[in-house]
Amino acid sequence: MDGKTEIAETTISVCQDTDLKEQVLVSNATKLSSEMGEDVKGEAKEALRNLEQLHEEIGRRERQLESNVEATRQEVMACFQRCQRKLKEREEVLLSKLHQEHRRLKRSLLAPKRMALNMNHASLNGGMRTISEGEHGDEGNAKIGENGVDAVAQATSQSNQNNNGATDLDKMLPALHKALELANTPFHLSRFDERVLQQFDDFVDHLGTVYLGDADPSRTIINAHPALVLAESTAKVKGLNQKGEECTGGGADICASLEDPEGAVTPCRVEDCMNGIYKIIYTPQKVGLHFLRVTISGDPISNSPLEVEVKPIRLLPNKAFIGGNCTVAVEMPREYNLPCVGKDGKDLGKTQKLSLQNLKIAILDPEGEDVEGSVVGSMKRRGVICTYTLKYKPKQPGFYEIKVNRLGQDNVLLAHVVMPVSEKEQIGRRGHGKGQFDNPTDVLMTCEGDLIIADTVENERVQCLNSEGQYKYDFPFPGQEPVLLAASTTCLVALLLNAKRVQILTLKGEQVLEFGHDEFKQPYGIAINSDNKVYVSDRGAHCIFVFTPEGKFWRQIGKHGSGPGEFDFPNYIFIDPSDNVFVTEAKNCRVQMFKGTGEYTKEIRSPDKLPQPGAMVATASGYLLVHNESDNRVQMLNLDTGRFVGSILVDLIAPYTRRIAVTKTGFLVALDMSSHCLWRYPIPFE
Repeated sequence: MDGKTEIAETTISVCQDTDLKEQVLVSNATKLSSEMGEDVKGEAKEALRNLEQLHEEIGRRERQLESNVEATRQEVMACFQRCQRKLKEREEVLLSKLHQEHRRLKRSLLAPKRMALNMNHASLNGGMRTISEGEHGDEGNAKIGENGVDAVAQATSQSNQNNNGATDLDKMLPALHKALELANTPFHLSRFDERVLQQFDDFVDHLGTVYLGDADPSRTIINAHPALVLAESTAKVKGLNQKGEECTGGGADICASLEDPEGAVTPCRVEDCMNGIYKIIYTPQKVGLHFLRVTISGDPISNSPLEVEVKPIRLLPNKAFIGGNCTVAVEMPREYNLPCVGKDGKDLGKTQKLSLQNLKIAILDPEGEDVEGSVVGSMKRRGVICTYTLKYKPKQPGFYEIKVNRLGQDNVLLAHVVMPVSEKEQIGRRGHGKGQFDNPTDVLMTCEGDLIIADTVENERVQCLNSEGQYKYDFPFPGQEPVLLAASTTCLVALLLNAKRVQILTLKGEQVLEFGHDEFKQPYGIAINSDNKVYVSDRGAHCIFVFTPEGKFWRQIGKHGSGPGEFDFPNYIFIDPSDNVFVTEAKNCRVQMFKGTGEYTKEIRSPDKLPQPGAMVATASGYLLVHNESDNRVQMLNLDTGRFVGSILVDLIAPYTRRIAVTKTGFLVALDMSSHCLWRYPIPFE
């Protein structure tokens, strides 16, 4: 019995647990369903609220649209009511004046009319007296016109003085006819000439416009450069509002079309830049004068149609400076036939394929002399357009001109004035992008011919450019620290001016080690020799500190003084490929030369040419270039003869970071911290 009882109790317990679990499951399901239902209801309510808000927004926009349309309608009506009112006032003035002149002439006819009536119905003497009495009795008739009244009065007076009392009719009739002729004056409406009416018609035709967006057609302008046949060209439309201010948004209904010299019209593509500027993109199919027509909401803009000259060739000159290998891109279509014309400019009725082989390209300097140039480089193709590179080397500053003729023909196919050739070339500008600088502090040339620029103050980086000034790479240099640089074939060293520390890095910017020196007071210049020994000039300690590649102090060169091997405010250091050390001094006004071990060799002194020597660099042909800080000239010194052979003016270098470098192609590169750029100058004799 006990076993059966236990089994029964266990069974009942299991059943109870099962019921409990079912109840829990049902409860959870109900609760979950309820929660899901609440979520669904909440989502539905949220959707309904969003829909209601959308309906409200649509209604608001509709009301705003209707209000805007009604306001514009009222402006149109007010404008033309004003014009109609002004025209009505002018009409009333002219009609009033016409009425006055009509009355004036009618009065002038009254006296001859009365005179003729009196001659028919009265005796001659009585008639004359009647006329005389009527003339004197009617004050209004005394004003009938100066010439007509005087003539009648004179005739009447002569008749009254006749001894026989008879009227001399033969004398009266000419006087009456003269009075009638003077009174018979025609009326006219003075309009000056037909131009007045034409101006009025034009005024009415352009009296106000209705347009979408902020760009006012009467103020908006378009600008387009000379186009190339068969090449996609772009014109820019600048939207201006009613106040003449530049638009900052888009949305204007702009349409454009291009009319070729034969009158055929081609639609253009319009791109809205959403900043008040619209691009008109078109591809002319023929050479000659085209007309670009642009409308806003159907009304032409202020300078439409715009004349666009389409050429068979396009020249794109790059920046140019003396001594540089300057380039001009020559663009032309691959498949295009030009009409052949004679020397008199008349069409010969045949065509010739446009190609580089049948063209003559001449480059003229500011004096009109030919400059040697050549078409070099591979041809670039962009669709149907081919691009060639034309190189030339200018020798004097000024404006250079390029003329293109077809072989055997004198008429100029294309003439283009190149941008002025300057004595220097700018590399970089202020900014944070690639190849841009913000307060750079140093520049040097690596053994590979690359330019390394310390752009560490604001941009916290070091940049590498090739010898032509094109960006190659950069690496970070944190700390916003003004830095001076030096480089060997294997490493780069940096002198931190504020921290008075020296860092040794790889050429890619990976830090190897950092060190300082307890005797540093005002470190100002840095250089590295072929053994990677680091030389630091100290203006406060008046000496040169030399360190091993591991950062250990090796030796000191010089002390305070003005004798051989002594220094007074040493500025910069330069080490040539033979490990000769050159040091400039601000107070002693000289350049001293040492061996790599520190032995004094000689000095270079020139009170007039080097009163304040600064940064130095040497050229491959044996010239030492020393920047004189007092007159911003770089003096050229022949190291073999010890003589100065010339100078280069570098007038835009900041006064506290006058750093220079020399490229392998024979150009001087000067750092301009104040202008945030580099300047490249041709070096004489290089």
